[in-house]
Amino acid sequence: MRGLRSSQRGIAVLTAMLVVVIATIIAVEIAWHTALDLRRTENLLSWEQARQFGLGAETVGAQFLQETLDEQTGDDAAFTRTDDKLCGQQALTFTLDQGSVTGTICDVQGRFNLNNLRPVAEQEPSEAIVAQFRRLVTAVVEEYELSDIEVDTVVASTIDWLDSDGTPQFNGAEEDHYTGLQPPYRPANYYFISTSEWRAVRGVTPELYQAMMDCRCITALAPASSRNPTPLNILTAPCLVYRSLGDEIADANAEEWCSFDGSDAQEVEGFRQQIVTYAPELAGIQGYFDTRTSHFELRALITIGSTELAMYSLLQGTGQAVIPIRRSFGVAELAPVSDEAADDTETEIPEDIDG
Repeated sequence: MRGLRSSQRGIAVLTAMLVVVIATIIAVEIAWHTALDLRRTENLLSWEQARQFGLGAETVGAQFLQETLDEQTGDDAAFTRTDDKLCGQQALTFTLDQGSVTGTICDVQGRFNLNNLRPVAEQEPSEAIVAQFRRLVTAVVEEYELSDIEVDTVVASTIDWLDSDGTPQFNGAEEDHYTGLQPPYRPANYYFISTSEWRAVRGVTPELYQAMMDCRCITALAPASSRNPTPLNILTAPCLVYRSLGDEIADANAEEWCSFDGSDAQEVEGFRQQIVTYAPELAGIQGYFDTRTSHFELRALITIGSTELAMYSLLQGTGQAVIPIRRSFGVAELAPVSDEAADDTETEIPEDIDG
């Protein structure tokens, strides 16, 4: 009997220990999930706060850009390299109590618009535009020493990505090529929504895409109309885009043109005629060479504590206001402005912002 009582007491002790262990495990589990939920909520709040700061930065940038465009009035209105540099330096560089916002605004109509390659009304795209794109890809390949790029494949496949038919061009690619890849996907057969979509085109390697981004040579804008290409601002184009305008354009010509800031309105027409001399085929496209800009990109990096949110916004100047027509948030490769650059530029944030 005495042994039975001793055995029962031992079982009771083990049961009590087991209950304590189970309760401890449950308590630790609850504490762990509570900490995760709190951290998750904190991250969501920080992300949403950063998003709101990004929208505010977009409004500030649009207002600053509108003030710049308001100065470009009259028949001789032009958006020049000086204006573009001004926007890029002063649009977004300021700090907040919770973090900072760093970014730039720049013209995108000095770049080659990929959507200008789309065939219209079952006709082939302009031979002059196709030739310019081929020269641009070739110039970038040579500049960045990309030996594994097949230029003809890139050009033909880009056109096939844009056209509405299913017949590939020579060296091009249509659905049968892309669906055979791993993972498979289908071509858009429509306008590019963003330049990042170009990475999916046959022949476009990560190195080629990154080179195009580094030199700011391409963009993806909706065309002005179904039959007319988006105008190219010859006063803000980078050197490699200048080189793509004609076969006879040398590096010396491109570098000279890049040094022209367009500040003297009387010299702008002479500058245009100089380019026309080297690029008569493109000059023959009505309205292709222009000196005004209506599309700009804003890239911002918002930092709040350990949260970093990147924002890209495509802005359009309508003549009455600057409005966003495309916006995205995510991870961006944007280097913060240095302390020296921030010290050199003081941006005034308006006290009252409409919208």
